[in-house]
Amino acid sequence: MRGWIRMMMARRFILGLALALLGAVAWGDDALTWDSLNASEQEFLERFRDEWDQLPLERRERLTRGAQNWTAMSEKERREARRRLSTWKQMPSDRKDEIRKRFDDYHNLSPEEQQAIRENFQRFKDMQPERRQQMRERYRNMTPEPKQRFHERMKKHPPPKHPPPEPRD
Repeated sequence: MRGWIRMMMARRFILGLALALLGAVAWGDDALTWDSLNASEQEFLERFRDEWDQLPLERRERLTRGAQNWTAMSEKERREARRRLSTWKQMPSDRKDEIRKRFDDYHNLSPEEQQAIRENFQRFKDMQPERRQQMRERYRNMTPEPKQRFHERMKKHPPPKHPPPEPRD
């Protein structure tokens, strides 16, 4: 008898959970209507007004996050974003494809590998401009095989977190 009661309780729990999830999904599609946006979001997203409620929820969410990020930026940050967008628009499509691939590759890395890349990039940014330029030139002049070995070496043995200070000439 107890087994039967447990089974019935488990079925009711699962049914209740399924109904709650279905309700959340149904509510979620309607939750991001045009009228639910605040005035600054509507102003930023005006060009999407007529089609907004027909856009997939995921796209509406991305656009809304973009609008929120934009309105939170300072004027200096907005100018920089416009500059980057202009640069992107002028870029050849094969270069854009290469950048998208690198972006995807990065996001397919483990969190530890992503962190190592961020730390290496920060160390690079912290270098003196002349040293950064030397490293860029050295890398650009490498043939594909040494570049591949360099990347493998960096994966296996990343540089120390706190390298010794650079000698000054």
